[in-house]
Amino acid sequence: MKKVFQNQKLILPLFFLLALAVYFSFGTFHIGKFVTVDEHHWLYTRIPQYWKGVLNQKWGLTYIHEKPGITLAIVSGTGLLQYNDPAKDIEKIKPEVTGNTQAIEKFLSAFRLPLVIFNGIFSLFFFWIIRKITENHWIALWSAILILLSPILIGMSQVVNSDALLWAFSTAAILSFAGFLKTEEKKLAALSALFLGLSVLTKFTSVIMMPFLFVMAALWYLEKIEEWTRNKIDIPKKIFNATLAYLAAIFGSLIFFAILLPASFGKPEYLYKGTIGYPGMQFILWPILALQLLVIAEHLIWKNKFSIFVLQFIQKYRNRYAKIIYALLSFSFLLLLANYALGRDFLHFESVPFDAYQEKIFYNQPWIKKMLLEFRPLVFSVTPIALLSILYLWIKSFSKTLKENFLALTISIFLIIFCAAVIQEKLLNIIRYSIILYPLLAILAAVGIYEFFELKKLQKINKNWITLGIIFISFISLWQIKPFYLNYTSDLLPKKYIITDAWGYGGYEAAQFLNYRPNAAETPVWSDSSGFCEFYTGPCVKGKCGLPVGFSGFSYFKLDRRGQLLFEEKDGKDKYCKKNPQLFREISGQYDRTDAIFDLAIDNRPGNSIRIVPAEK
Repeated sequence: MKKVFQNQKLILPLFFLLALAVYFSFGTFHIGKFVTVDEHHWLYTRIPQYWKGVLNQKWGLTYIHEKPGITLAIVSGTGLLQYNDPAKDIEKIKPEVTGNTQAIEKFLSAFRLPLVIFNGIFSLFFFWIIRKITENHWIALWSAILILLSPILIGMSQVVNSDALLWAFSTAAILSFAGFLKTEEKKLAALSALFLGLSVLTKFTSVIMMPFLFVMAALWYLEKIEEWTRNKIDIPKKIFNATLAYLAAIFGSLIFFAILLPASFGKPEYLYKGTIGYPGMQFILWPILALQLLVIAEHLIWKNKFSIFVLQFIQKYRNRYAKIIYALLSFSFLLLLANYALGRDFLHFESVPFDAYQEKIFYNQPWIKKMLLEFRPLVFSVTPIALLSILYLWIKSFSKTLKENFLALTISIFLIIFCAAVIQEKLLNIIRYSIILYPLLAILAAVGIYEFFELKKLQKINKNWITLGIIFISFISLWQIKPFYLNYTSDLLPKKYIITDAWGYGGYEAAQFLNYRPNAAETPVWSDSSGFCEFYTGPCVKGKCGLPVGFSGFSYFKLDRRGQLLFEEKDGKDKYCKKNPQLFREISGQYDRTDAIFDLAIDNRPGNSIRIVPAEK
């Protein structure tokens, strides 16, 4: 065993395989036993439509949604292969058509499993590119492990939604460009274009990375220009190569976009409005592209003398500004922790619910409070080991220059830019909206762990034991929340608070509870949200107030927090409910009851309970 621990060529792959095995064991567990919001649109309509368009060369059909979700249709769409006639077979599996809950579970698993497999295998790329950037296999390995074993990322990988792939492609684009800046390898410039294109094909909002890659290049210049000057490196050539790589990434991504979304050939506005012409982005991106062309012209005429002068001037203040950024981030995260530490919420953050439905309440807050509220779900949905490592890294930067300062500063600035952009869109972050940040925070945590164990008193600790410790602690976090991974909330947040809805979790368990009761097949139930009726064997009405003809009444009501919000905010204005005020009053009165026969509090948080109450006689 000692020889194995000393053989890094052997032990590193073994550690990675161990983490991958843990990832797959949790990721495939319970995979077909829940239904989340909007999945049915992708499963029954959008994914089949994309492949119908591709296979029949009806290119207009490949534009399936404004997200646009093309990569989701490609990866998750492999689930269609198990059906001889997907169009007809899928229609038969719709919950309102079939009463076979096992067929529904198999159907959901078929489309989710490819996402879990893809993201698991893709973590190999993260290890490879991070090792190339840092030249440190431990940071690369720990980054990959923390990404693989993040409860939030595992949970997101189980959902047929664009966000299931967005985090992987967006992180790959950022890391590929960072790798190019360091090595100037042309293949990394090509990968930057590929992954940028795949990111935008996954979700249009990822166009935020187009200007951010320019920010990365500027940060790299400021990081290295003093060294380049001292060592008499050809600085104009460095700037010229990076500028060309940036433009290649932007315009190369358009090529990949067009190839995988053939509808853009018939309607070029799909390509333009989905990328460089995305609403609001043209006011940021076009000036940057113009500036890059000026930099090329300046290189050809004056060898970038003006650009170098500007960079050398700004570089004098770089360290000061970097420390300010780290200080603001660490203070914000610590303030959030302190606010909830005693369970009192003395800053009154809970007066602004995390739900996207509360946008107006959020947007009327002071800007500083809005930024803190954007950080709130991040602070409490990363594992404690990751959070503490990130805080250590930021705090250490006050007194010492970090060995991986460029990577740390890049991620930290992206965190601020992303949250500021969300504020600009008048949105309050929820976990799904900010999924792009979780792999980046995992990398930041890995750097923090390495910096911590580089302290003189800790250098003697074998990195192999540290790796096993990371895997073990991550395993415990996953075990405590399984199988409701997207609802992972750190124990640093008191149980009376929540940062996410059940999001479809718990409906299967509630349905199984009633399925085993006598005469379940003849017992009608009203459910206020998705995820229950799909698995219940009896008559079931989901949401709203519309009822089957001749319906005589419900025996049970399945209730949860998300359903209550949907019902109270939308169904109260529903035309059908106005015609049936008695029915509306009957349903709305169920939320105040305390005699539930089934009560599942996800993560032991009462605010995220799935309840079943019997109809009052």
